[in-house]
Amino acid sequence: MGWLDESYGDSVDRALIGVMALIESDGTVQGVSGGTPVMPSIQAYDDIPCYPTLYGQGLTLILLSLAIKDKREKQDAEDADSGLDPTYFR
Repeated sequence: MGWLDESYGDSVDRALIGVMALIESDGTVQGVSGGTPVMPSIQAYDDIPCYPTLYGQGLTLILLSLAIKDKREKQDAEDADSGLDPTYFR
């Protein structure tokens, strides 16, 4: 688990912004595709409904936790470079 290498940074950021826009105030994640078995056509995939699902909630939690971890690691590295104790404000 974890982020892809840095060359995917812009794509990761765009995905994070896009997913966060689908999180309602009560935490429900909208826009999750229903199951996607092998379908007979591209149109059949386009016709799969989107609605809140448990696996959508779980994948979103993983994405958000990795984003927080990544941000914290970057901040800790900046603090270490500046001579601050990275645990001081926790």
